[in-house]
Amino acid sequence: MSEHDVPIEQLLDEAEALVARMSASPGARELKERLARCRREWAASPPSEERRQALREQIDEVVRIARVTSPTVRSRRRPPTG
Repeated sequence: MSEHDVPIEQLLDEAEALVARMSASPGARELKERLARCRREWAASPPSEERRQALREQIDEVVRIARVTSPTVRSRRRPPTG
């Protein structure tokens, strides 16, 4: 399945989950607002293919930013045994 076959709703859900993992900050708030605008635009009326591609690009950009700034969970270091 190519990225163009993934429903926009699923892309939005995944992007929102990534942004939700971010620390509370003005940047995270802006990304949430961008995703909310995308969701409203998507729900308002069936967009043209051109607009649909633009929405995908906006969502992809948010995902890229969120992946770079999302916290990562590190495994605990175990003390050496022996």
